[in-house]
Amino acid sequence: IVSYNIVVDGLASNSPPMMRHAEKILEKWLAVQKQGPRVDAVTFSTLLKGYGRAGETDRAMRVWERAKRLRISLDTAAYNCYLGALLRGGELREAVIFLNDWIEQCGSVQPRTSSPIPNHASFSTVIHELAGN
Repeated sequence: IVSYNIVVDGLASNSPPMMRHAEKILEKWLAVQKQGPRVDAVTFSTLLKGYGRAGETDRAMRVWERAKRLRISLDTAAYNCYLGALLRGGELREAVIFLNDWIEQCGSVQPRTSSPIPNHASFSTVIHELAGN
């Protein structure tokens, strides 16, 4: 799994046009998943980060929904990558709704779901992206 994630990360970090190749690798990986390593939160975080950097918010949204449909156990890093992608893509309303829902899912004292808890990076992402706008 580490090798696959390294390849996906390399493609996602390289340049926006390479993101299509990263997603094609994911497609092939999902097709043979029963026989090989399973995709994980790192895989999806990498794609979300790459699409966020490329400004392809619509693709980041599709990747997020796909991870949810596949019941991938997403971690705080994945949530932060998605939040950053929304903000970088100018989807301020969606980002605020997402962050509010995320905080609400966690509950004030007792978490209501198994969602990861927002951390300092979550709020730093919001501040950084809003300061740049």
